[in-house]
Amino acid sequence: MSAPGTRNSAPGAAEFVVSLVGWDRMDSCREEWKRLSRRAVEPNVFYDPDFALPAGAGLGLSGDLLALLVWREAGHGSGSETRTLAGFFPFVPKRRWGVPMTVGEALIHPYAMSSAPLVDAAAVDDVLRAFLGWLNMARQAPAAWLFGFLPGDGTLHDRLWAMAERSDMAARPYDGHERAVLDTGSLSGDYLGDALSGKARKEYGRLRRRLGDHGNVTVTRATARSDVDAAMAEFLSLEASGWKGQRGTAAALSAPVEAMFGDIGRGLGGGGEIRIDALRVDGRPIAMTVSCGRAESWWLWKIAYDEGFAAFSPGVLLVLHLTQNALNANVRVRYDSCALPGHPMIDRIWRQRRPYADLLLVPGRSRMKRGLAVRLESLRRTAEQRARDLRAFAARD
Repeated sequence: MSAPGTRNSAPGAAEFVVSLVGWDRMDSCREEWKRLSRRAVEPNVFYDPDFALPAGAGLGLSGDLLALLVWREAGHGSGSETRTLAGFFPFVPKRRWGVPMTVGEALIHPYAMSSAPLVDAAAVDDVLRAFLGWLNMARQAPAAWLFGFLPGDGTLHDRLWAMAERSDMAARPYDGHERAVLDTGSLSGDYLGDALSGKARKEYGRLRRRLGDHGNVTVTRATARSDVDAAMAEFLSLEASGWKGQRGTAAALSAPVEAMFGDIGRGLGGGGEIRIDALRVDGRPIAMTVSCGRAESWWLWKIAYDEGFAAFSPGVLLVLHLTQNALNANVRVRYDSCALPGHPMIDRIWRQRRPYADLLLVPGRSRMKRGLAVRLESLRRTAEQRARDLRAFAARD
């Protein structure tokens, strides 16, 4: 199935065609998918096969998930054809508004903090043109498309927005916010000195020294698959020992989710795409972070600490250590905090911000339907916010 307007009949010219597949077929193109993940103009580890496949299985999403794939077919008619995966748009079709209009909700879940599609950096416009053409014309396409937690800057965002407007689509952002990030490529001066007051720096130094009264203090990092497996088990145990365990939300309390964490660790660990850092006292972890990514782009995915050492702020001490390591590196390092706005710890340490928003795209098939879709989504967002406000008000009593 080809995307309208993307074929070129000239022999040997590259063509961009789309195919809609069920999630159960994605493992068959895992190698192509992995290569695309490494070439993506907007990195998104949550859409990497070593993360997305275990997440789909562990969270029970696989039966509902579909993937729109964009393929680059080169050498057509020349006798030496090649086929390369150039775009990956996973989604779940839903009746989101209670009316007979299907919305394609880009894959997002409690363990993923970006729905940026994987788009080959060498063919951004071609891939987006194929995606938007399919959304606008294909009979199998949903009536609207919703990206959640889409980065609000960068090449992918800018080109998607511009091309959607040219395609006569309604493009409406919702729930715009800024997320704490660390990007050492745009820093100068004493970053931590500027981020933290002199009093705060002295206090954290004092806490680190006091921690030494309890034993030998070290920081370890697991990156190899063999080390990651053991470190992930330590992290899951540490998380379950704290408030998440008490609330019943710790990953280790669900066998499928626990298995998902292990599979993600082993998959990403095979390519050096995961780092599990631990602040230890006599070898015992008292704070741990799990970061996923590659090259310069990383996500601070998970953090846990031993509440028995809460007086020493072990989570803060570990993040300060990671931050200083990034600042000392001789290459650019970018960390996305994966935190919602107002996080009491990371917002104070990482002062840089990156914009995020949900983005609704409604094809230009009917102006009335475009207006209806935007109105329905706006009403849903208003109702959700009022429900949150009521819950917060009730919790104060």
